[in-house]
Amino acid sequence: AERIYPDFAIALDTTIAADVPGVPERESVTKLGAGPAIKIMDGGRGGLFIAHPALTSYLIDIAKANNIPYQLEVLIGGTTDALGIAFRRDGIPATTISIPTRYVHSPVEVLKISDALNASKLLTLALQKADEKLVNSLRARLIKGTNRTNH
Repeated sequence: AERIYPDFAIALDTTIAADVPGVPERESVTKLGAGPAIKIMDGGRGGLFIAHPALTSYLIDIAKANNIPYQLEVLIGGTTDALGIAFRRDGIPATTISIPTRYVHSPVEVLKISDALNASKLLTLALQKADEKLVNSLRARLIKGTNRTNH
């Protein structure tokens, strides 16, 4: 994000699927088989990331229009590359599409292939449908001067 100046960024990552026996429903970030997760916010590594609201709405609209199942993600205790990208330059509209995964960062990660395929479909459609109107609406909602690199 320092050498290029992207119009927006969508990180693709995994997220915690804790839909297993013994984990209370309220502690399960996402579930296998419920579709990719569209980031609302996350926090970790000393930072708090709130996904760009208009970019989040854009992804939700794409998912709904194309019958792509999705879930919303709020993750405390971890983050993605979207955090670092969002605070570059004057701010870059950013979000994350996550693939629900059990046993993240272990040698035996488990995911449902339909979630990965739907994440790919959502990302592909989002990029294909992106236009100048979207880019202008995203940039209009940036708060200038709040960039961490300016402090």
